[in-house]
Amino acid sequence: MRAWREKIRASWGESALLVTPGWWLGYLVLTGVPLVLALPAPSRIDDLLEPRINFLSLFSAFAILLFILYALNMGVAYGKSASSSAIALLPPVTFLGVISLPYWAVYQGLTALAVERLLFALIYLLGQGWCWAYAGWLIARRWPSEIVQFNIKYALVAVVLLVTFFVLHPLNPFLMLSLWFSESPLHGQGFFLAFGYGGLALILAALHLWASRFTPSAE
Repeated sequence: MRAWREKIRASWGESALLVTPGWWLGYLVLTGVPLVLALPAPSRIDDLLEPRINFLSLFSAFAILLFILYALNMGVAYGKSASSSAIALLPPVTFLGVISLPYWAVYQGLTALAVERLLFALIYLLGQGWCWAYAGWLIARRWPSEIVQFNIKYALVAVVLLVTFFVLHPLNPFLMLSLWFSESPLHGQGFFLAFGYGGLALILAALHLWASRFTPSAE
C-alpha cells in the first residue's frame, strides 16, 4: 500500500498541472460565468422565477461539457510523462469536481433541486470524468504527436456524445443528468439508471485494465 501511495505521489508531482494554477482557475471561470448571469438582481425578488432558468440550463450544460474536456486533457497531460501511472488520474479529476462544489451548491439553491438528486448527478459526472481521463491518458501513450492527439481526442468526444444521444442513452452525460436535474419522477427509471452507472463502472474497469497492460509503468 505504501509503495502504491508513493507511486501516485511521484506521478502526480511530475505533472505540470500542479504548478499551473491557471488550469484550475480557467475551469472555475468558464463554469462560473453562466451561474453568475443566472443570479437574480437584488432589487427584484421575482427574478428568482425568470429569466434565470435559461442561464441555469446553460450553466449545467457548460459544467458537464467542460468537466469532460478538462478531464480528457488532464489525462493527455499525464500520459505524456513516461513514468506516470494511469491510476494517479483519479485524485486530480476528483479535485476538479471538488472545487466546483460551491457552484453546484448555488445551483441547488436557485433550482430547489433535491440534494440527493444533485449528489447522484455529481457522482455520475465524476465517473464520466474518470473515464475520459483514462481515455486521454491512453491517447497520449498511443499517439505521441500533439496534432494527432488533438484530432483524436475531440473527434472521440464528438462521436461518443453524438452516438450515445441516439443509442445507449444512459451513457450520454447530458441525457443522464437532465433526468436528475429535472423534476420528473424516477419511478420506472431503475433500469435506465442502473445501465448508466453500471456502464460507467464497466468502461472504467476496461480502461484501467487496458492502461495497466499498455505499459508496465501503469501498474
